[in-house]
This record gives sequence, C-alpha cells and structure tokens, in this order.
Amino acid sequence: MHNIVGRIVPRTLGIKSTAIFLASCMVGLILLFYNFSPAETSSLPKASKGILDLKGWSFERDGKLSLDGEWEFYWNKLLTPDDFKNDAIINPSNISYIKVPGYWNEKKVSNSMITGDGYSTYRLTIHSNEDLKDISIKVGAIFSAYKMWIGNKEVLHCGIVGNNLKDSKSGMESLIGSYKNENLDVKDIQIVIQASNFIGGKGGILNSIYIGTPKQIETLRENNLMKENYTSAITIFMGLFYILVFFIRRKEKYTLYLGMLCILIFLRGLFLGELSIYSWFSGYNPEIFFKISFLILSGSLITLIMYYDKMFPFEINSLLKNILIIIDVIFNLLTLCFPYRLIYWMVYCFEVFALIVFIILISVTVKVIIKKVEGYIVIALGLSIMFLSAINDTLSDLHILKGVLSITNGIFIYLLLQAALLCIKYANTFRTNELFYKAELDALQAQIKPHFIFNVLNTIIYFTKKDADKTHTLLLDLSDYLRNHFNFRNTSTLTDLNDEISHLKSYLNLEKARFGEKLKVVFDIPSDISAKIPVFLIQPIVENALKHGILPKEDGGTVKISVISVTEKIIVKIEDDGVGMSNERLEGLLDDKIQGYGVGVRNVNKRLKNLFGKSLKIESKEDIGTIFIMEIPQ
Repeated sequence: MHNIVGRIVPRTLGIKSTAIFLASCMVGLILLFYNFSPAETSSLPKASKGILDLKGWSFERDGKLSLDGEWEFYWNKLLTPDDFKNDAIINPSNISYIKVPGYWNEKKVSNSMITGDGYSTYRLTIHSNEDLKDISIKVGAIFSAYKMWIGNKEVLHCGIVGNNLKDSKSGMESLIGSYKNENLDVKDIQIVIQASNFIGGKGGILNSIYIGTPKQIETLRENNLMKENYTSAITIFMGLFYILVFFIRRKEKYTLYLGMLCILIFLRGLFLGELSIYSWFSGYNPEIFFKISFLILSGSLITLIMYYDKMFPFEINSLLKNILIIIDVIFNLLTLCFPYRLIYWMVYCFEVFALIVFIILISVTVKVIIKKVEGYIVIALGLSIMFLSAINDTLSDLHILKGVLSITNGIFIYLLLQAALLCIKYANTFRTNELFYKAELDALQAQIKPHFIFNVLNTIIYFTKKDADKTHTLLLDLSDYLRNHFNFRNTSTLTDLNDEISHLKSYLNLEKARFGEKLKVVFDIPSDISAKIPVFLIQPIVENALKHGILPKEDGGTVKISVISVTEKIIVKIEDDGVGMSNERLEGLLDDKIQGYGVGVRNVNKRLKNLFGKSLKIESKEDIGTIFIMEIPQ
C-alpha cells in the first residue's frame, strides 16, 4: 500500500478517462440491453388494402408480428363484425384505407378533412395457412377509447367508445387479449376495432399492434416490463442520490436540480409503458392524468433550465432564463385552468417552446465546448444524444421515420452521462483538496524548520565546549532528522511505522538535549509490530504536547507514545501529564476558525479525515494532562 489516495481515487486524468470510458460502456450496454425497436425490414408481411397475407408465415417458426400497414377505415361509423356481413357495408365505394400506426387527423373522407375528434371503425382481414386456434394480441394506446373483436369474439376494450363526448370515456391502458378459434376449418380471421376520441388532439391507433402465440406476446410484455423497471429503478436511485449530495454540499445546487430532473423523469415514466398509471386508476377520468403528465413534462423542462444555469452560471443570460421560466409557468397555469380537450392544441406550442429551449441549451453547450469547461466532452455527448432522440421521437410521432432511440431512453442516457460528469467534478475537487492539504503541510514544515533548527544549533554549540561525545550524538540526530524531514515530499505516501518512530526519536533527542530533565519520554511500542502510517503524522502531535502541555509546567513532565495493533488497524496514542486544556480551548482546537494555536493538530486531523474518514480523538483535563488518539486502518 504505497499511496492511500491513489488506492481510493485515481489521479484526475485517470478519473476523467475512467468516467468517460465507463459512461460509454454504460451507453453501449443500454443500447444492447434495450435492443431499440429496429426498423421493420421489407421482408416482413405488411397489411395492404385491409388484407394481411400470412400464408407463408408461421408464428411458431417466425415469431410474433406487428399488424402494421393499410387497414380498412370507416369514418363516423361504429361497426361490429356482424355488420360486415352486409354487402352494402363492404362495397368498395364505401371503403377507405388508413395507415396503422398513424393518426386519422387531416385524412380526407368524402372530399373533406377530418379532425382529431370523432369516431371510426378499423378492419383487417388476415389470410393464413395455419390453424389460428390459439393466438394473443397486444395493443398499446388507441386514442382515446376502443373496442376490439377477433372473429366474432370481443377480446379487448379500453374506456367507453361513443359517437359523442357525453357517451364516451377515455382510456389509455396497454392491454393483451386472447382468441381461441373454435372452427379450425376457417383459416382467415378478421380484426375489427371501434375507436373514438373527443378530448381533442390526434385520434387513431398510435402504436403498433402485435399478434403471436400467447407465450410470445407474454414474453414481449415481460421484456418491456423488465426494461421499464430497470430504467425506473436506476433513475429514482440517481435522483435520491443527487439530492442527498445536495444536502451534504448545499453550495452545489446543480445536484439538487439534477436530482429533481431524475425524479420527474421517473414520474413521467409512470404514464407510459406496460404498467402505466392509467392501469392503476382505470375507473378515473384519464384526462386528469393527461394534465398531470403534461405538468411533469413542463416541470422537467424548467428543472433542466435551472440545472444548466447552476452548472454553468455564467453561460446563460439571466433575463433569458427568467423569460423561459415564465413562459413555462404560463403553460402550467393554462393546463390547470382549462379542460384538457380545450388546451390540447397547447401541446404543439409547448413542443415548439421545448425546441427553442433545446437550441438555447445547445448554444450554451457549444460555448462550454469552446471554453473546454471541465467535462465538456461528456456534456456534449449527453446533450447530443438527448437532442437526437427528441428529433427521432418527433419523426417517429409523425410516422416519417422509425428510429432506434426514443426520447425516454435518450434522457436516461443523458442522466447517466451527467453521473459521469459529477464523478469527474468530485474527483477534481478531491484532487484539489489533496493538493491543498499538501501545500498546508509544506507550509507547516517550512514554519517549523527555521526556529527549530536555530534552537537546536544553539544547543549543539553549548555542548561543544562541555561534551564532545554528546555533541557528536546530537549532530547525528540532527542529520537523521533533516534527512527524513526533507524526504517527506508526498503527504499521502505511507511509511513504515519504525521509520516514523526513528524520525520522532531523532526529534525528541534534540528536544531532550535542550530541555534536560524537564522533559521525559516513554515509548510503549511492541518490537514485533509492523504497520504503515502516513508520513509526518505523529511529530506534530508530540510537538504540540511539548509546547502546550509539558513546557508551560514548572517542573516539566512526561510524554508517552504508545502503539497498539488491533483487527485491521493500529491505534497510536500520545499522552502527556502537562497542564491540560480547558473545555473551551479543547473545543476550539480542531476549529479552523480559531487562530493562534493548534495549527499542527488541525492539519493532522484533516489528513486523517481526508485519507481514512476518521477524526483525531482528544481527551484533556486541566492540571492532569492530554491524550491524543489516532486510528489508522491497515
């Protein structure tokens, strides 16, 4: 064990490289773990003109399949499977087609554009060579209520489908339905979906619908749950950790906002995925949760702005920051004051506002990169991933491009990279403190040497006239002391206990020659003990005992140095029978605000806390003496 600090925290360059490397590995593992929805290949069957041809497809052999493609679309009609037995309904002149997944907004029906509010029926016919006797189907969000049949059997419903606002009720659960084909002679099946939306915004089937064997669909759900739980657990843990760091170091307010951002992202995740909050409160009006979801999203944007402001306090204009926050607050107030269906249009305005905020943050990031602010590579990488994931989500939302990285996962990766950045900042802080303590110790040594050497030389001069052998011995002690003293270049380096004691004995021999019978020294150290301790750790305490304990006493006294080895540590005890200390002086001995005494003792205490996380223990009584105790792990 040559360098305790090197063992605990690598040097700054090593920490930066390690943090970036670990963050990159984490991003790579996440990409591998998530297996982000790769774009469907052209070889997979697609629905066309309301028909999905699966005659060459086997669910057992080829796996599950999304029902993406063109479905039959009947606007302002709520049809059941029985209705499609009517030839008038399925007359080609009455059929239009719509892409799934996709919105029905702005689709032309009877030469007129339709809006998000309304109701409709979707129909898909599946041709297969297999006996589809036991299949399952997984449905995500169909905005904002639906009912589904496979064959003539109703397998799923979410919310209440209606042809007006009064008779409809929204629902947004992710559900799984099952179907058993009673007639194995029938190879073709039809899927009919009624959907209605009267809360504003975009209506339609928003996500892919998957079909497969019960085991395949359940595995899909379990994989999604595992990913969501993994993300949620890490995000909430990071949030609580950052907030705890803030309470420990309140001046670093960016950790508070980063923690709040993590928690808000975690809460936002409760409104998405397999076990969304809509599933927990299916009997309640989901519009309430739509509002809460938007408020969380808006709050996340404010928190991100504040995080950047505290992280880079001189890079964001204060007036601009305040304007952005005011605009965000206005969005929140409108959300609270009006029904969701009246303010859904505001979501589009918020998306534009969020894009502006991202552009501003990107400009800040560019300035940070140009200035090469600490951790700028991690900052640039994190924001780039989050920005690209936002673009990907926008394009995917418009069904222009199906990318591989969603905004949720992009933000999650961004938060992990911020953890790497925090690691870099704290490593540099630790390194700065280490240098500070070393500089303080060097200053202390420089302070000791002049007056100590002056007094020792006067003592040696005194003995040159009286005792040549004594003079020779003192010169050897002074030589050993100075050699060891000047060799202590690194305050973090550990030395053998015997070498430290040898150095201490040289120092005490010189002091005993000076003060004679007034100073007595006792060593209680087992000869077989072997240990490592930080250099120059014991002498400042012994010197304090001499200067403030023994010498002020008229008839002097004794200093005892003892070492005890216990399980995985040694205990060093320095005790004197000097004048002792008052309680007030004892309390101020380790207080940096108190000047005039205790510099060496405070320095030793800082080093113990910095290296081992343990403080110097002090016991003292006036006219009885003082005991200093140090515990040093091995």
